Amino acid sequence: MDGSGPGRLRRWRAMLVAAPLFPPLLFVSLYDPAGWEAAVLFLLSASVSLFLLWATARQEEDILEAAARRMEALCGKRGDSCFEGDPVVAAAERCLGRAAEAEQALKSLESAVSATNDGIVLLDGQGRVIFCNQAAASLLGADMESVIGRDIAALVREPDFISCFQQAVASRAAAECSSLLHPGGRESRTILFRLLPLAGARSSGAETALVMVDLTELRRLEESRQEFFTNVSHELKTPVTAIKGYVETLLDGALEEPDVGRRFLGIVARQTGRLEALIEDILLLSQVETASTGGLPPGAGVVEVADVLESVLEACQFMAFQKGVTVEFTSVGGLKVRGHAGLLGHAVSNLLTNAIKYSPGGRQVVVRARPVERGGVTRVAVEVEDQGPGIPAEHIPRIFERFYRVDKARSRELGGTGLGLAIVKHVVLAHGGEVEVESEVGKGSLFRLVLPAA
Repeated sequence: MDGSGPGRLRRWRAMLVAAPLFPPLLFVSLYDPAGWEAAVLFLLSASVSLFLLWATARQEEDILEAAARRMEALCGKRGDSCFEGDPVVAAAERCLGRAAEAEQALKSLESAVSATNDGIVLLDGQGRVIFCNQAAASLLGADMESVIGRDIAALVREPDFISCFQQAVASRAAAECSSLLHPGGRESRTILFRLLPLAGARSSGAETALVMVDLTELRRLEESRQEFFTNVSHELKTPVTAIKGYVETLLDGALEEPDVGRRFLGIVARQTGRLEALIEDILLLSQVETASTGGLPPGAGVVEVADVLESVLEACQFMAFQKGVTVEFTSVGGLKVRGHAGLLGHAVSNLLTNAIKYSPGGRQVVVRARPVERGGVTRVAVEVEDQGPGIPAEHIPRIFERFYRVDKARSRELGGTGLGLAIVKHVVLAHGGEVEVESEVGKGSLFRLVLPAA
């Protein structure tokens, strides 16, 4: 047989038909390490077959033609594959399918581990980090790459943690402790460390799993709740004690003296009013705190700012008259916000009431509403400005805390519950706004509610 013309073309044609053997097998070898040996054997067999086919074609053209026709027939059975029915290729395809499923499961697990807020760290037998997620790296005050390979005792240098870690490693039992961390020089965080031995994972090099749970916010909430209940108990006890004392005095004979009895009953009435105001403020604060995290209560909609302010001014007019304080009101027409008219009214009323209480007689309080620019967006500002004693700068960051008072004696004398500004803050937060304060001792204060425009 000659090696020119149709013969050469047929030989190349046969080899090109067989060429699709290689890519899928190479793919299997790369992505399914368990199937590598079978892939190599099949590639070797395919190479030998191709070589024999090429050698035989030199002598037996009709054999080459038959082989080519057979291979072409096989290729015609299923799209791009020439191997339908071949048990080796079928096994490789099954392995490839399982590898793809495992890869997808691994990606899902990796996404879940990366998304969790808890830090997850895997340690080898010497306590070196072999894996950590982003949350763990952040709590440790470093990036993920720099954490890998480092001794966990060098990353968490707290004696309580090191003792807990040594105990868990020695006993091969779960252990936990809490300690402070100072990630990258930032504010200290309270972390719960949970150490879990991994008896079934040693083949991967992982001996211990460390879970890091940030308890900082939870501890703050617990402290805030405890402080709140302590303050509420104190605030409730004061008027209740006064009421009880004066009632007992009246029962002991003070009622027989009309002037004394009337004076004592007046004190009881004032303390009862204070108690009622405190209970109402506690209930309102609970309502607005819920609104600031879970959305506005029913009844929210587009609110005319001027209508709310005029209603508040009307309610406070008599108080201002008794104090000898003038209230001036200015507003740009057409200002609207999306919110709850009742809650907004409470917030402005608290600010205006405070302004009147703390302003000396003959002074002026100004209430105004106007548009302002914040970050290139037009918003609505409601301002209450007084000419009172002002607030020292060191107190301003804390005046919106529950029961915080700049001057405790004066606040109680004026009948404050200590919750008014806390209510203001949460009402504004519930509306997606913010509160701004400007104050100068001896000249007065300005409170500004900045709300999204409707």
